[in-house]
Amino acid sequence: MSWASTIAGSVNSPNQSPRFGRKVTGWIIHHNAATGGSYVLELMRTGKKQVSANYQVMQNGDVWGVVPRESRSWSASNSDWDASSLTFEIANDSGEPGWTISDRAYEQVAKTIAEDSRWAGIPINRTTVRGHREGSAQGDGGSYPTACPGGIDLDRLVRMAQGYVSGSVAGLDAELIQEEDEMAIQIIKEIAGVPNGEKARYGVMGSKSGFSHIQTMNEVNALLKGIGKTEKEAVRGVSRLEFDRIATALTR
Repeated sequence: MSWASTIAGSVNSPNQSPRFGRKVTGWIIHHNAATGGSYVLELMRTGKKQVSANYQVMQNGDVWGVVPRESRSWSASNSDWDASSLTFEIANDSGEPGWTISDRAYEQVAKTIAEDSRWAGIPINRTTVRGHREGSAQGDGGSYPTACPGGIDLDRLVRMAQGYVSGSVAGLDAELIQEEDEMAIQIIKEIAGVPNGEKARYGVMGSKSGFSHIQTMNEVNALLKGIGKTEKEAVRGVSRLEFDRIATALTR
């Protein structure tokens, strides 16, 4: 039973089914058509209404796990589409006619999509990330027309999620979403631990948009190989001169 590491908490909804071997190939985005989010989360937790999602996102952007990624949520009135999708219900921060969502909701949903793209091994684009009404128009979303997901800008969401994967989200600290990149994480921790007077030149004072985990690992591996160390060796024990070379490569 798992969700992305972005969740603030989780509940156990009875409204779920097995995927029966179906591979996850994309995401379905819904909006609550309501502000707040607590009421919808409670409906899904108790099963009072036959609806659920893998994630419920609150108005403030907090992401709650509802149906584990391994299971099918009941979101689109179409079991086949749900069985191959990870699904979001997102609380709005305004009502009709805009039905917008908060900036933090965009950020947290994008981070969750970025992490789940690795879990499922699928790309992030406007073919894999669809709103409920798009699926309905293409015959995937059930037999009824819908305006869902309201005013959510799916193009913006996709761009942000792609940015978190590449480490290039402007104005935000792009997170290392590959937890198994232990060496890269250790290096970032080491950089964060240098004396305050030196932090600016290592790009850890907010002057950089973030680190790309792929670029980080490629450069670190190349540097360690060049100084006679294996890719598996921990950063601990690397001399200050060698560490300076690594830090410079990470922040140039």
